Amino acid sequence: AYIASMARYAARLYARERCRLPGRWAASLYDAVRHVFRYGRWSWTGMTVDEIWLKYEMELRNERGLPDPREKEAWRREVDG
Repeated sequence: AYIASMARYAARLYARERCRLPGRWAASLYDAVRHVFRYGRWSWTGMTVDEIWLKYEMELRNERGLPDPREKEAWRREVDG
């Protein structure tokens, strides 16, 4: 699955490189602004493969009712639970 997501990521970047200049700028700017609002840092290429995996991991955790591992309180509740 990781290799497949890398291939999709590479295909997306290739498609962005092949489009005409105004479309390329618009798509890159849109990805960059969206990334700043979500992650607090600038990225012209949008989400990295690791961020995509983390996103889907968090979705699965939420569906199954598991705590977010990035929160210390969640770990305490799970241990004390």
